[in-house]
Amino acid sequence: MGDAMADVGHAPGWAGWQWQPDDSAWFAGVGTRAQRWSPPPVLGLSVTALRAELGEAASRHDRWLVHPCVSTLLQGNGMPLEAHARLAAWAAQHLDDRRLSRLGNICLSKGTWLWTQDGPQWLDAGAHELPNLQTASELIDVLATPDPWGDSLPDIVMAGDIGDAGWWSRLPLSDSDESELAADIRSLLSTQRLLHSLLPAASAWLGAVTRVVVPLVRSQGAEFRCGSIAGIPGLVFVEMTHKQLLVLEALVHESAHLHFHIAEFDNDFITATHDGRYASPLRPEPRPLRGIFLAFHALLYMCAFYKDWQHCTGDAAATEARQDLLRHRDAASETLRGARAHLSAAGDAFLTTCVELAAADDLR
Repeated sequence: MGDAMADVGHAPGWAGWQWQPDDSAWFAGVGTRAQRWSPPPVLGLSVTALRAELGEAASRHDRWLVHPCVSTLLQGNGMPLEAHARLAAWAAQHLDDRRLSRLGNICLSKGTWLWTQDGPQWLDAGAHELPNLQTASELIDVLATPDPWGDSLPDIVMAGDIGDAGWWSRLPLSDSDESELAADIRSLLSTQRLLHSLLPAASAWLGAVTRVVVPLVRSQGAEFRCGSIAGIPGLVFVEMTHKQLLVLEALVHESAHLHFHIAEFDNDFITATHDGRYASPLRPEPRPLRGIFLAFHALLYMCAFYKDWQHCTGDAAATEARQDLLRHRDAASETLRGARAHLSAAGDAFLTTCVELAAADDLR
């Protein structure tokens, strides 16, 4: 940023940071799946009590459910024992003392990493009282917790190809690896704090869906890697780099995808019979219409972020990045509006709001 910080201002407000797409179907889906949840009996969990707590939390739309540990419910059968243990421990983190007393114990045949509000916590084999797993987080609530080892994932294989860039693929770490990882985690936290300080509305929007960040090993090539997975709420993968603005763009980009996935849950935006392919704003090959929609929604927020960042910091790089992304955003918008006949009623309503927000952003 350099001397550009001298020209600090405040961007006019944008309604997109406050827009909360309808998430009722997602929470209803979590509640329904919680009632069918059948963890392995060997864990010794008070299943009836846990089902009730998860169901009540879903009916209240509690945001702590937007977390990778909860994907154990969304993925159906076949999750490993550790995934069920992590879900139980995560639920225990968010109950008051009266309700915690109903949960009883968790029995582990071998030691495993569970997930708490402070991040991963090792639990030895044996019986443990779930109420004793509660912790008081020292992180600002809006900050996503770094997870370099993928311990918040129900199953590490769910990371797919992007997991090849996870730090767990580098074990055992050399001294230089450990130093690089420590620096990356510090950088990730300081970057989030900076966003929270300068753009609190954008930070709150991001924090509503992004609760865990898996920092990826820095690539030696020119390609920058980031990602998210539709069936894993609350988690994004981001390659750490010395370019702070690029990391912020990736966090906004992937958080937009997480918002989109929740809004579309059990309510497809594209009609089931449509399988056409369209020119993509971000990829060289033609993409399904849903991919264009996903990209347009992300580009909408990336463009708005860069405008706000430029206003607050005077960073000329933000202006250049926005101008480049605007072309892609508008091309995707035109494609979607031309293919409106293939959108469901929910998809059409979602597109209308996105188009209105893009126009409002341009007028600021």
